[in-house]
Amino acid sequence: MQFKICLARPRIALSHLRPAWVVLLLVCAPLAPAADDTASDSTTTTVPAATGPRENIDIDATDADNDPDPNTIADTDKPANEFTEARGAPAPYPDMPVIELLRRFEVTDDYDALDPLLGPGPIAALTKPWGDTKVWLQQEHGLETNIYTTFLYQYATEVQAGKDNLFNNRTDVGLNWTALKIDDVGTTQFGVLMRSGHNLNAGPGENLSINTGSLYGINSLQGPADQESFTLNVLFFRQGFFEDKLVFTIGKLHPNAYIDLSSVANDESTEFLAGPFDGNSTIVAQGTYTPGLVLHYQPNDFIGFTYMGIDSLGTPQTGLSTLDQGDFTHYGQVRLTPHFKGLGKGNYRFVVLHSDQPVGSGAGVAFGFDQELVYGIVPFFRIGYTDPDVSIFEFNVSGGISILSPFGRSGDRFGFGVAHGITSRSALQDETLVEIFYRVQVTDTLQVSPDVQFLMNPARNPGEDFIAILGLRCRFEF
Repeated sequence: MQFKICLARPRIALSHLRPAWVVLLLVCAPLAPAADDTASDSTTTTVPAATGPRENIDIDATDADNDPDPNTIADTDKPANEFTEARGAPAPYPDMPVIELLRRFEVTDDYDALDPLLGPGPIAALTKPWGDTKVWLQQEHGLETNIYTTFLYQYATEVQAGKDNLFNNRTDVGLNWTALKIDDVGTTQFGVLMRSGHNLNAGPGENLSINTGSLYGINSLQGPADQESFTLNVLFFRQGFFEDKLVFTIGKLHPNAYIDLSSVANDESTEFLAGPFDGNSTIVAQGTYTPGLVLHYQPNDFIGFTYMGIDSLGTPQTGLSTLDQGDFTHYGQVRLTPHFKGLGKGNYRFVVLHSDQPVGSGAGVAFGFDQELVYGIVPFFRIGYTDPDVSIFEFNVSGGISILSPFGRSGDRFGFGVAHGITSRSALQDETLVEIFYRVQVTDTLQVSPDVQFLMNPARNPGEDFIAILGLRCRFEF
């Protein structure tokens, strides 16, 4: 493994992270749902007709992701594995055609399966007509909608410049149209994702990640760029062949929706906020939105192969203007989804990449996994190394756990993650980040997530060795 080059460097000091893993062990036991003595080793639930993806319906309609990622085109009356939550949760390893494996979330309008803190909510009667319309659009016209708005307030105990608190909002409008499905051939789809972001207590250029000096990024909702009132993030055409075992996608895409896609650490609107848990920080251009194409082949339920090529310089703000510069990034991925008796299914990703950029060319490797255990506990892990000529992070390792339906509350989620990155520039410190969140399903359409992050040795702020970031996220789905 090429990782040994980085692991031999004394600066990694992973032993410094041990206190965080002790905290992890302490919190796991009380949060895990109580065991059901009547449950078998492979408990299943039935997923009613879906209404649309959560994050990035467009992208992979994974973000997922990313992230950019969603609802089913195929038969939704089949059983889902016990990993699946009632609503807004990932169905990461569904037994369905490949065109479904490219999608992130299995969503259901079965509100009775939720356990919202305040019940359906005071505006349930007002939102029901739109909910019925979404079901009708999907069932009658193959049009899935994924519309939600997310508010986030964060406060940092220390900053090197600018504001120490930021209140921002991002609205996502995703549409995914299944235009045609031919038996024994495949499915034709079109998708789009539009976004609008605003800082509500500061100008559009204010960014708490920059103010604290974090290179990882503490708010993936905003990302590293200025807030924009409108961006066209995703616009794609997708065609399945050979009963959707082979799928071709082209357009403006989100690499995070196809490459190293985690089922529990990929969606900044419902899961972790920080950058290293939204993808692998050594995978070049994984978090951008850029022109590209994808070929995915899924011969069976156990293994899948993905190739993706993108414009290395594309961003959400650009269209095709950078294609003529000839800088491209190529990814290859093998994904395994084994099912271990007594535990559950896994999601193991092996990634190689090569990137051409104006500053040079380089290659990288990465590995990641999520593994379903018992009682809704899902550990996740990522590691990667990329040539320092093309990646600001030369080496990155991250991991943690997600607990689905803690305390037996369907729709709630607990997450704990630790990340450490070695930078490729001598002027930048190696950065460590810890994040903990708890997502509460308040009503059928409202989620509230307290979030705390501990930033150690921020890469771009050598004057600080520890910063705490307190956050509160509210997400409302339409």
